[in-house]
Amino acid sequence: MQLDVIVAGVAHSLTDDVVCNLLQQMGIGMAPLHRIADRGPQQHGDSDRGFRLDPRIVTLLLRVCPPDMLVKRDALMAWFKPRNTALSLRWTRDDAEVRQLDVHYIDQMQLTTESASRYLMKVPAQFKSGGILSDNAAFYDPTWVSILFALGGGGDEMEIPLEIPWEIGASVLDMTQPVAYVGTWRAYPLITVTGPIDDCVVTNNATTEKLDFTGLSMGAGEQRIIDLRYGQKTVMDELGADAFSDLTSDSDAATWHIAEAPDAPGGINSIHVTGTAINAATAITIQYLTRYISL
Repeated sequence: MQLDVIVAGVAHSLTDDVVCNLLQQMGIGMAPLHRIADRGPQQHGDSDRGFRLDPRIVTLLLRVCPPDMLVKRDALMAWFKPRNTALSLRWTRDDAEVRQLDVHYIDQMQLTTESASRYLMKVPAQFKSGGILSDNAAFYDPTWVSILFALGGGGDEMEIPLEIPWEIGASVLDMTQPVAYVGTWRAYPLITVTGPIDDCVVTNNATTEKLDFTGLSMGAGEQRIIDLRYGQKTVMDELGADAFSDLTSDSDAATWHIAEAPDAPGGINSIHVTGTAINAATAITIQYLTRYISL
């Protein structure tokens, strides 16, 4: 397994022995969590109200060997020093899958030395998950998955095959596409609706969550860009102006997500898109990062 740390966009190996090599890692299994509960005055036990993932703590033990021990130690200090922007730890597994975690250094690099340290140094380093991505205790594949629901095709996205059941009549769109999600933790996507289209509704049948633009008429070239990631939850038009009010009040913008198995049986999320007044330029694009509950 290969491990890199990405600092300011530059990847540095922690496993090739040029600077160091990884001896041990902890905190890469199930994410820590706490369950939420409440209790009535006459209640025995309590009522479970769900859970939240806690920040993940990852501890690495690195080996530093001659020559140039001081140079290598200085390199580690430069990579891991505290900063406001997150580092990324990126694992390439033996099966070639890539999983990444955004982190901040928090502890353990005191670099205690003794007389033998000029021949070998073991350097522990501890990190806390953090960053702008939702559910930041979950790993993710840094390659975006992009799925295009389009009538006219085009672009670099994966076009939905026309054999999939859908109906077009009198400029009406009623289309369902099964999205096979391979992750083991939910993904909050970016969704772009490109007009012309009226009364667009995007529903995930696996979760029953919907994004409903009933009452909105979008002309050719108009867009609504829905960012469902935690800390974002925005709807913008093609000019970058706030358009959140275009959603109906019963839309599920706070929770709409791509679900993992077994919550979505087999990881299949059936995405249903409807609308009217469409033509070949109409398109709906869903983009997401595949996320994992463990390495």
